[in-house]
Amino acid sequence: MTTEAHDPGPRDAAAGALLTLAWYAMPDVVRSRPLRTALKVALLAGGAAWVVPFVKLYRDEIVELLVDRDWSGREIAIGTGALAAGTGLTVAAEKAIFGYGERRRGRDVQLAHTAPALVMALMAGASALLPMPAPQQTPKH
Repeated sequence: MTTEAHDPGPRDAAAGALLTLAWYAMPDVVRSRPLRTALKVALLAGGAAWVVPFVKLYRDEIVELLVDRDWSGREIAIGTGALAAGTGLTVAAEKAIFGYGERRRGRDVQLAHTAPALVMALMAGASALLPMPAPQQTPKH
């Protein structure tokens, strides 16, 4: 038996787009690195609050995958490696995106970080409109 899928709507798209825009355009508005860090922590908290309903919707599948399963050492090693690689790639991408904006700023481009942030925000908003599959409910024993 399945439950109804959550089909993201305009509100989800707007939230994703606004969070993305605020994150990546922030260096044009806030030059202080410590203040940017504090504001980005607040954005992460806001983003986490936005994700909570999705986690609740898929809770049974998440618990079954992560907790109610016997993981082999090989699977744990692969998962740990994938997590480390994903984290490293994310950090590298963030540094590259910021560096790109700073090079644009160095060429005296107005709102050097905001133009790429708008493109990323549009992509985030559009991706939030993609339908999500319904979570699968497994019978309880």
